[in-house]
Amino acid sequence: MTPQYASPEQVQGRPVSTATDVYALGALLYELLSGRKAHALCSMTPREIARVICEEETGVPSSAVDRDDAGRPTAAEIAERRRTTPERLRKRLRGDLDDIVLRAMRKEPGKRYSSVERFSDDVRRYLDGMPVIAHKGRTWYRTRKFVRRHAAAVSACAAAALALAAFSVVTRVESARIVAEHDNAAQVADFMVGLFSVNLAGNGRYAEAVQLLLRALEMKRSTAAPVEVGSTLVNIAEFYLLQGEAQRAEPMAREGLAIYRKYLDPKSLTVLGAENVYGRCLVGVHRYREAEAILVKLFPIIRKDYGDEGALESAKALVTLYEATGRPERAAAYRALVGKDTQSTLPVSSAPHRRPRQ
Repeated sequence: MTPQYASPEQVQGRPVSTATDVYALGALLYELLSGRKAHALCSMTPREIARVICEEETGVPSSAVDRDDAGRPTAAEIAERRRTTPERLRKRLRGDLDDIVLRAMRKEPGKRYSSVERFSDDVRRYLDGMPVIAHKGRTWYRTRKFVRRHAAAVSACAAAALALAAFSVVTRVESARIVAEHDNAAQVADFMVGLFSVNLAGNGRYAEAVQLLLRALEMKRSTAAPVEVGSTLVNIAEFYLLQGEAQRAEPMAREGLAIYRKYLDPKSLTVLGAENVYGRCLVGVHRYREAEAILVKLFPIIRKDYGDEGALESAKALVTLYEATGRPERAAAYRALVGKDTQSTLPVSSAPHRRPRQ
């Protein structure tokens, strides 16, 4: 059980169900949207975990953006990674997305979405501009949603009663908003594919997760922006690594990284993260010299921005690399971070002279 994604019933030792999976996915969605963990745990003691998860009300993701978590990125840094500002990020999350996440994370299992599919359906309703199940609003909320879905028709009726100049201003403002929301919808849709693939992988269903992403990749190659294609390629590479299939991961990571370098700032965390995945792939295919140059350069950056947990797989790859090339003294420096878990996600056949993955 991972405390940050554990539901109240798990913490209390009560029976788990589909609602438990919904809660975990809600906690993951909370983190990926806001850049913050859903629960601000002061310690990892059983008493603190039980107090926070079972007793404290979960704050909305839009407010969590501004939360001051020691050692974690600031609101400005979180927003910058999403190519926006803290104010715009809060506004983007406020309302439907806040409600959807909190519905999935209700403390009472019976008050959450009844299944992962219902959770997904509500997100899809949000993307389509439809009223979401999670929202508490009634008549005004549904009316506002109708206006957003049928902006042109509603505006045409309003034109009969409004001056042409006023109508023109409203139309320009509304058009800008619709474009912005469409871009946001595309980001959330892309996230949901990743969300369900992570859920599958979390249950050890790596092959199914990869197949889901491969289907998404096939569609994106003809319809999506290049950066979205790059993102899916890197995600597929990550899952292949988790399966110990570095030979399949390497070309995916290489292509994804090439796309990122072409369209994004080479110094951005997105590009550096993809480069780090590629370096881990190179260890698995025995291209140790290239891998070392990448991983040693990036390790302190990854560790600074994502903490020890985020740098764990990189540390494992470096331990594998140095043991395979007969440099145990260098492996020791990274083994201290890995601790007892020195087993890499790379397959035995791809990285000799080390222990296999459990």
